[in-house]
Amino acid sequence: MTTEQINIACAELDGATSPFCECGCNCFKIGEQWKRGDYTNSYDAIIPLIQRQSEEVQHMIYATLVEMTNDSFAIRSTPLQLATALLRATNKYNEK
Repeated sequence: MTTEQINIACAELDGATSPFCECGCNCFKIGEQWKRGDYTNSYDAIIPLIQRQSEEVQHMIYATLVEMTNDSFAIRSTPLQLATALLRATNKYNEK
């Protein structure tokens, strides 16, 4: 997946009904409110989304990170790695 596709999939997990505005500013709509977020570059965007996931999904994210990075210290993961692991843990990651 491209980073744009990952951002859109994360925004959808975050509840976005209209993923991104057309100006390319990484804004998406949740209900009537516009929210800015770049899940692949910002810990401030991806961490709260991960924290809202179930404990089971969070465990799967950790296991995916360890497998992806070959590093048992998931704290060293980048926002892109966290977003990718989240999508894999929720079966939203498309390998194509």
